[in-house]
Amino acid sequence: MDRLFFKDQSGFSLVEIVCVVIILGILSSIGAVSFRRFASSAIASGCKQQVSSYQKAAILFYTQNNYIPSIQELEKYGLVTLLACKYDNPKDCRHSAPINATSRLIGGAGNVNTYWPSPNGHCKIQYRSYGQFLQQWATPHHNSGFQNWAVSACFNSWTGAKKVSSFKYSVSSYTLHNQFC
Repeated sequence: MDRLFFKDQSGFSLVEIVCVVIILGILSSIGAVSFRRFASSAIASGCKQQVSSYQKAAILFYTQNNYIPSIQELEKYGLVTLLACKYDNPKDCRHSAPINATSRLIGGAGNVNTYWPSPNGHCKIQYRSYGQFLQQWATPHHNSGFQNWAVSACFNSWTGAKKVSSFKYSVSSYTLHNQFC
């Protein structure tokens, strides 16, 4: 009677279960890579929008005052609000409100080589103005898990040329497009 009971039972063989687990593993790895690429693209897009807004504010300031401002002047005249993450790790930025970036400015005197972390902490934004040129960059913060992207913007007050572009960025080779308009 025991043999009859077991013969009537149906189920999956070990081979079938292993095949299903392998297929699920392949699909989940594809999904994880796609999600990572999407998240990196979203972060780069947000940083590009932020750099573009600083560029537009600088161009507006230039049309009114006939010189390219420092980033502090843009904030002083109310054209931008500089916000930064107060922590050095993007994971900590998720749970804290952004602070005024002037307390987080690193390097330079506003014109030469000033940079600060973005409010989400994933990008390091750099603003450089000299003579008739304005250059800006957004690159991945060294603690960000999302790398290999960068944003560059420029404005030439003599020609009126302006440009904002995205490109691949490599920390190991540390190459940036020195974009002059």
